[in-house]
Amino acid sequence: MHIILISNYRSDEQYSMLQFSRIVYTGLVKRGIHVTEVYPREIMGKWIRKSSRWFKWFAYVDKYVIFPRTLKTLRKKLEGGNEPIVFHICDHSNSIYQKSLGNFATIITCHDLIAIRSARGEFEEQNLSISGFILQKWIQRNISKVNKVICDSEATEKDLNRILPKTMGRSGTSHLSFKNPMKRLNRTVAAKKLPEAFHPQNGKKHILHVGNNAWYKNRWFVLKTFLELETKNPNLYHLSLAGAELDSSQIQWIQENNLTGKITNPTHLDAKQLEALYSLSDVFVFPSLCEGFGWPPLEAQCCEVPVISTENGSLKEVLNKSSFVPSDFTPIAWATSIYSCLANPEVKNRLIGKGKENILRFSEEKLLEDYLRTYKSLIE
Repeated sequence: MHIILISNYRSDEQYSMLQFSRIVYTGLVKRGIHVTEVYPREIMGKWIRKSSRWFKWFAYVDKYVIFPRTLKTLRKKLEGGNEPIVFHICDHSNSIYQKSLGNFATIITCHDLIAIRSARGEFEEQNLSISGFILQKWIQRNISKVNKVICDSEATEKDLNRILPKTMGRSGTSHLSFKNPMKRLNRTVAAKKLPEAFHPQNGKKHILHVGNNAWYKNRWFVLKTFLELETKNPNLYHLSLAGAELDSSQIQWIQENNLTGKITNPTHLDAKQLEALYSLSDVFVFPSLCEGFGWPPLEAQCCEVPVISTENGSLKEVLNKSSFVPSDFTPIAWATSIYSCLANPEVKNRLIGKGKENILRFSEEKLLEDYLRTYKSLIE
């Protein structure tokens, strides 16, 4: 059996998607499975800065013009061979590649349907460009054409079957796992792994959020919650917004509300630095509006940090009552919950204990066995 993994264009910097493909690749290699990883190369994209508004279009040429031809060439080379072959498209947003794979068995991993649901008008918060709308419709059409779709969560599978009824009976769920689980580090050790500019302020309670500026990650809500905390108890807290850089409107808001220096924005962190940041945190907040899976809260739990979150999207099944969910979805209610967690060791320790139990449910072994079973079912 030969498994060919189709992973993501590196310049898109979709780290969680790349992490998933590496988990599958290395896991299959360890099990003695013949596996090859292919992905769109930077050909046109390398000639233009990523900050340019034209970069997206150059990258589209690499992904949607050049790479499909590469796949067709590979397919022709493999046709007629004796070894059973399965193509595994590791990210549903690359479903359009299935047209280049001929009659070979094909599986897609569906991580979430947020962009597709946005194109369908299911979220008022998101307005796609014309090109984005067309791309999502293209992706949606091709997902239902593969032999099998495996979703990261039952919530995502439910959305998939609702939006694409043809996938019913050809879909399943396999929760993601950790290849190298994080752990809580000693504060001194953790501090040494981070640039000093990213250290929480000494003596202050450290609140952490990990995410980007996508509307559903809800960064603005985190900022407004922190303002509520500062208004009631000045100078007791420090907030880290890790991940993508803050946008200009967020920076201006921080300045206008006299929060400069109380909020840091750690970016471009590697896994070890992120582990260190979690280890220096007193509470992790995740007010997400929608998730296909939700890695950051689980990473926080690995590092023994209490989690305060919503139950939106997949989070209810992934966190499984191991986080604290405020009764009201308002900055005031969340600020009160954060204060209660940090002021009450019993509450904090209970959440840490629930988190340690919860992460045991996510096994790399189970993930790989699920996929191996699916591969074999497609070639038998």
